[in-house]
Amino acid sequence: MRKKIGRFETMLWMVIKCVLYLVLMATFILILAHENRPLLRLSRTLGITLSTYVIVGLLFLNIYGKYDVGRRKSKPIIYSISLAVIFTDVITYLQLMVMNTITPSLSAFRLSSIGALFVAMIVQIIIIAIFSYAGNALFFTIHKPEKCYVVTSSQKSLEQIITGILKYKKQYQIEKVLNYRDKDLLAKLKDAQTVFIYDVPPQQRREVVNYCYKKRKNIYFRRNIKY
Repeated sequence: MRKKIGRFETMLWMVIKCVLYLVLMATFILILAHENRPLLRLSRTLGITLSTYVIVGLLFLNIYGKYDVGRRKSKPIIYSISLAVIFTDVITYLQLMVMNTITPSLSAFRLSSIGALFVAMIVQIIIIAIFSYAGNALFFTIHKPEKCYVVTSSQKSLEQIITGILKYKKQYQIEKVLNYRDKDLLAKLKDAQTVFIYDVPPQQRREVVNYCYKKRKNIYFRRNIKY
């Protein structure tokens, strides 16, 4: 049953991502089409513009970040996808201007429809914001915060790491705080879904990390602590 639910959710997010990317592309095409009529019919200009948008868009999404709701907050998702879309729009726009050049002379090249380009970008950013906030809201409606255990060495270290964890209240719920010196530390981690290790000596840290990997628990820790 869980596998079926997992597959359904995977398909759901895939469909939402595809809808978002298609809506962004359609927004660009339809707004630019008001001043570029070949985009409204089956034409070489439309075909090359669509293919350019898809290829360049996928490239920049891989560079700047995808629609990974649940893993990141809404604002970072909005910033990264908006940046990818802006670069995609600019490159596709320049390609369209080249296609609109009738003669091979460089002097015939003109930049037009700049206002439509900016309108398209603004509308796309609004769409990205809507999908990002709605997507995260849906994700955290489906998923409850993970049970989070913190393994550390002192009250000062605890305060430092909790400050970071509390920024992600929807993702993580702190259930227990454990001292790495506890004799039954590994047994106490049994019910944890996610384990944060902070300010723990390398030897004890490795024991906890190996245990979490063996039990398939999510784990986060810093490597650069010196003792």
